[in-house]
Amino acid sequence: MTDQDLIEQGDPPTMGGSDHDLVQTDLLRCTGQRITALLPPLTHDQARHAQLVENLHQAFLESEGVIVLDFKGISVPDITELREKVRQADGRYTVVKNTLALRAAEGTVAAGLQDCFRGPTAVAVTGGDTVALAKVLKDFVKNNQGMSFKAGVLEGRVITQAQVENLADLPSREELLSKLLFLLNAPLSRLASALSSPVRNLAVVLSEVAKKQQ
Repeated sequence: MTDQDLIEQGDPPTMGGSDHDLVQTDLLRCTGQRITALLPPLTHDQARHAQLVENLHQAFLESEGVIVLDFKGISVPDITELREKVRQADGRYTVVKNTLALRAAEGTVAAGLQDCFRGPTAVAVTGGDTVALAKVLKDFVKNNQGMSFKAGVLEGRVITQAQVENLADLPSREELLSKLLFLLNAPLSRLASALSSPVRNLAVVLSEVAKKQQ
């Protein structure tokens, strides 16, 4: 079972204090004697959820973009297909419990999305091209009425649902680079074509120019 599978399971049990693997503390009596008190160890579910929160927290820290979605009635095969498309866009798609998402978002760019962590919640993150991720998600949303955008984060700034949709309509980084290379290469191709023309053609052109100057 993967971390992603585990994230999608139920809310974690209530836990007092912060999550720590090391729970052993030292207490000093007034007599100066040291007593080592071992607190009850974390249960399997508590330890698992603590690790998942840490994984998602790290993903938020390393992300260039975060998109939060609402969903309902989406079939497992469709979600599996979406995950694969998101992965191909250098992203990660996770269905997450709000209690876990809120804890994972603390101290990250996703902290501004706290109001979005209500109801069914899915999170898509990428450390690459956020536009490419938004395009993949928008295509899926178009064909699945049970899914919609909530909000997102782009370069550290919270963006609205409408702005996420507009983001998906922008050219992706690869498309922009392709257009830039085309613009850079177009003059070079014309120059190469001119240089590859027979010398005889160049001589004819020079002759015509000379005649006009007489």
